[in-house]
Amino acid sequence: MAGVSTVRVVVVDDDPLVRAGLRMILGGAPDLDVVGEAVDGQDAMDVIARELPDVVLMDIRMPRMDGLAATRRLKERGTTARIMSLRDGKVKMSKSDPSEMSRIQLTDSDDAISQKVRKAKTDPEPLPDNVEGLESRPEAKNLVGIYAAVTGQDMQQVLHRFEGQGFGQFKPALAEVLVELIAPIRARLDELRRDPGDLDRILDAGARRASELAAPTLAQAKVAVGLGN
Repeated sequence: MAGVSTVRVVVVDDDPLVRAGLRMILGGAPDLDVVGEAVDGQDAMDVIARELPDVVLMDIRMPRMDGLAATRRLKERGTTARIMSLRDGKVKMSKSDPSEMSRIQLTDSDDAISQKVRKAKTDPEPLPDNVEGLESRPEAKNLVGIYAAVTGQDMQQVLHRFEGQGFGQFKPALAEVLVELIAPIRARLDELRRDPGDLDRILDAGARRASELAAPTLAQAKVAVGLGN
């Protein structure tokens, strides 16, 4: 449906058949995108920090760290999965926003990233010493959350480092970590654009590998519904 944002989903379950089944079911919905999978709560912490999903489907009973423990840990970390607009901390960052200054794109140059961060909406107050101090400051919370997500820290760790500092000090640090993250991705995208054949080879190899991995699951599914031996 036009104008509806895609919901990013991460699936967490120690059973590969359950993960594969959920991916197939959710993959059929035009407004859902399974952006990652995890085999237990510990693995989920890394996947969620990397993918920043809108929704996490997590099993309860899993090895190493179960779903309840993982949920508590995520809450303690104060990591938000929603990255908001650089121009309005109450609106989700989206490529459909007419203003390019509202978002960071993988194709942005280092200078463009720095400029967007420098002009991001903030408030005049210094950063607090705890996450609760950001609750009524959506733009400040958004920028701290972005820094936390990019560096793999929780928001409290970020505040411990930048406590009492203004955005004149914080924004350059945020721009620096964003540039470090995006620059190699942008470089790889440029390589693929220059050599479309390389991209075709990668996609072909991925398709073959996916077919190999899916074959056992497909065979079991056929037996389950009476279509196989």
